[in-house]
Amino acid sequence: MQIIRGEDLDHLRVFYRLQCLTRHRQGFPVQQWRFFELLINRIISQGLGFILLAYKDDQCLAAGLFLHWNKILCYKYAASSESEQTLRPNHLITWTAVRWGCENGFKIFDFGRSDFKNEGLRTYKNRWGTDETPLTYSLLSDQSPHLSSGRMAPLMHKIIRRKK
Repeated sequence: MQIIRGEDLDHLRVFYRLQCLTRHRQGFPVQQWRFFELLINRIISQGLGFILLAYKDDQCLAAGLFLHWNKILCYKYAASSESEQTLRPNHLITWTAVRWGCENGFKIFDFGRSDFKNEGLRTYKNRWGTDETPLTYSLLSDQSPHLSSGRMAPLMHKIIRRKK
């Protein structure tokens, strides 16, 4: 496998295609293209992030979008194809980013937040030696703002996963 590091719209298009597939597979809404385009144009183009793409031959199997600031490297978005997962392309992306962070003087590698119920993702992160820290939220409402954590979540995920 080969890792390609990119910072432009061509790399973003490859990442976004996998991001759409991943979010659909997981039953979550996909962020708009414009959101990621702004990330490239306003943040990554300023030298504050990059995209890693894992290729086997001419097929991109996984992608990661990383942001960094103040010696903290954050694995912000991960996406992958369902094919060739036995090759562990996400592991190679993570290792490449960690190595890059070390080589460039970063002090913290932030794996980002995970839903407590997502045991698979939490296990993946914990196997890298992470320290889990509970996130505390304060609500100024009687209703939860997170549709994904309420009673409607299973229905929402089922609808999004449904093939067109």
